Amino acid sequence: MGALLPTRVGAWRIHRVHQREEGLTEDDLVDAVAHLYSYVYAAPEATVRETAHLRVEAMGLSDAWVAVDEQGLSANRRAS
Repeated sequence: MGALLPTRVGAWRIHRVHQREEGLTEDDLVDAVAHLYSYVYAAPEATVRETAHLRVEAMGLSDAWVAVDEQGLSANRRAS
């Protein structure tokens, strides 16, 4: 599990940078997730790339939902 940590951290870091800053594309994030999946499942990156792409789409939907929810929570806090 220790050897996996840098790969997991790298994918998470790229997700956060992609989410909050300019400079990284969705393809960069797909590459990072595909690399992680390739390592975890001992499969060629080409084999897991479509799954990585779908995971990145899911991350985007989740991030959008959280952003909307946070705006709603902020409005509710101001109203209290």
